[in-house]
Amino acid sequence: MKKNALIISGNGGIGLALVKKLLQENFSVVATYRSEKKSKDLISLKNENLKLKECDPLKEDDLIKLKKQCPKLDLLINCVGTLEFDGYTPEKSLRDIDLKQLEKYFLINSFLTPLIGKVFREHFNKNSKFVVLSAKVGSIEDNRLGGWYGYRASKAALNMFLKNIHIEFKRSRKDICVLSIHPGTTETNLSQNFLENFNLKVHKPHESANNIYNVIYSKGLSESGKFFSWDGEELPW
Repeated sequence: MKKNALIISGNGGIGLALVKKLLQENFSVVATYRSEKKSKDLISLKNENLKLKECDPLKEDDLIKLKKQCPKLDLLINCVGTLEFDGYTPEKSLRDIDLKQLEKYFLINSFLTPLIGKVFREHFNKNSKFVVLSAKVGSIEDNRLGGWYGYRASKAALNMFLKNIHIEFKRSRKDICVLSIHPGTTETNLSQNFLENFNLKVHKPHESANNIYNVIYSKGLSESGKFFSWDGEELPW
């Protein structure tokens, strides 16, 4: 029997790779996008097990409409995230702090996940997975370099939201495994301006998709509510 998956933002580098990976694994996939112009690669995919939905996930009404168009889910992955936008780049110092930039970081990187949880909490099958893509730089304990104030803090907030969702689901949806996953640095539009002179491993999108899939299906309810790296290592909050 096919499993049903929803990928929020299936048009981005990792999101698109995850759509392709899940189709290879014989999932029935619903993938969202916001702009046709920026989603040509996703829209060009032809597969009877893939349905595409235009959706602005920051609008609760759009998410409610999306839920009504989706079957009960075995897997939901939130791939939405931002690092650079509207001329803003990650802050190097307190001198760079801008409230508009911070607001957008938190709106996109943090606040969206509990909104998705609110809308879809009753739309999961038994033994399903609710997954968010976080970032290792959101680990407070691991932060040794500083900088990137908004991005780091918004990912740390995302992890706290995810932990809260896990605690609530333990009471009301005990069969749902909730995971926060750091996909590793991946060659995407989000990271392309930061890869020069980068001395850590850089993944291709399909490699990250394979790694994320392996982490999701190597973890069970005993690991729910935890933060993992792309290689399955548990990361500190």
